[in-house]
Amino acid sequence: MILIRTAEALARALDSPLDAVAKRRLRFHAERLAEYDDFAFEELAVFAVVQPGDALADIEVALGMQVLVERDFAMIPEIVERHWCWAEAIFILSDDGFGLVLLVPLCQDTDSALLTAIQSHIGESQNSSVT
Repeated sequence: MILIRTAEALARALDSPLDAVAKRRLRFHAERLAEYDDFAFEELAVFAVVQPGDALADIEVALGMQVLVERDFAMIPEIVERHWCWAEAIFILSDDGFGLVLLVPLCQDTDSALLTAIQSHIGESQNSSVT
């Protein structure tokens, strides 16, 4: 998993050989968050780019939070969208708007419980898209 908590970590992820769709989503969020110039990146969001083969337990340890409860998200996602071979789930974690952006590859090597949870929410959002 690629965990992005700082602007520097985001820049490294964008310079890495990451999948083009995941990079496009990260760039989109980077541009959107740049509008909040009164806040440090660390005050706005954390990004988790799940890699094929990542175990749910390891993802939860890295994030320091429970992601799933009984094969569904532990918290209600604000938005879940499909972007070709990736799904993106956005969660608001605090009253000040701090968020988690979870990018999950839709492939057979993705943790099955995480894949089931994210696929069950794709299409529930009015903002669902395939881009």
